[in-house]
Amino acid sequence: MEYIHEKILESRKLYKEQNYSNSAFKKYFDTYNELIKKAQSGKMSTLMDEAIKKQSLIGLNNSINIDRIRSQYEIKKYIRADIKKDIARLVILIRSCKRSKIKLNTINKILEDLKLIKHELHSTTDITVGRWKINESNFLDVDRKVVKLLTIKRNKEFMKGTYTNNVNNSMQKIINLRKLGVKVIIPYGWTEDLDLDPTDLNKGIVKSFKSFDGNFHLYIARMDVEGKDAKEVSGRWIKIMKSRSIKGKWGKKEDINYFWTISNDKKKNIMEVYTVPRGKQAFILAGITDRDKYKYFKKKLNLIFQSIKTDIKLTSSSDNKEGLGALQGI
Repeated sequence: MEYIHEKILESRKLYKEQNYSNSAFKKYFDTYNELIKKAQSGKMSTLMDEAIKKQSLIGLNNSINIDRIRSQYEIKKYIRADIKKDIARLVILIRSCKRSKIKLNTINKILEDLKLIKHELHSTTDITVGRWKINESNFLDVDRKVVKLLTIKRNKEFMKGTYTNNVNNSMQKIINLRKLGVKVIIPYGWTEDLDLDPTDLNKGIVKSFKSFDGNFHLYIARMDVEGKDAKEVSGRWIKIMKSRSIKGKWGKKEDINYFWTISNDKKKNIMEVYTVPRGKQAFILAGITDRDKYKYFKKKLNLIFQSIKTDIKLTSSSDNKEGLGALQGI
């Protein structure tokens, strides 16, 4: 009886040493708490962007070792099963002693230990993260749900335009079209499509972006003027995009003359186009979204258009060196 009791106590000690998940999940909770607060307040976070890209918060912190969590969880399951078998054997012996009216001074102490150990075996390392309790058996599943929640929160704030009021220059992208003498700022909230297909290139598209939630698409294009004015160039490009003009108007922003057009396609998507003549070519800024989200998108596209500067000297086709920092020459 004493031997089994001592074996249980040794196993219990080893069981309690498998506690890496306690600190790991605390770090996970701290990371989540930091990101959810930023998402709800509309503060931009490259850390959150990375989490959503990787579809995991665990991967953000190298100190959280997935293999170690899994390994210790398997060890604990084995020890737990072993302890339960030893407890069952010990209980049988204790009952046998009682039936035989054998008195042992250690029985009460053993029973107290068993009661406490049973409680410890049924205890978990659960930590509440958002709507879920995370533990060793479900942490990867909860991690996926947490990232999905963060994505929804971030996209909601982007839709509301919250991030516009929390501009961080390092998180913007400056597109410098040297041949056209145009510079435009793409604010936080847009992801560039780095793999333009031949169809896009044939349409004159040189840059393509989509919003975080995928509801808005943004295009930067250039077209040969061929002796036409901005209105005619805009109409030609809109037809290439298989859209139909609804209305348009001339406008001026500082020293920039432009033609603005709104159009739609057969799928009832709305497209806004700003066409700016620049010598032998025209600069085109266009955005597409569905009709239900157009009122949100209109403000975002206008914000980007207002960032356009044409104080860059027009360059020859041979002058196409890369810019510094965030500048991208086209």
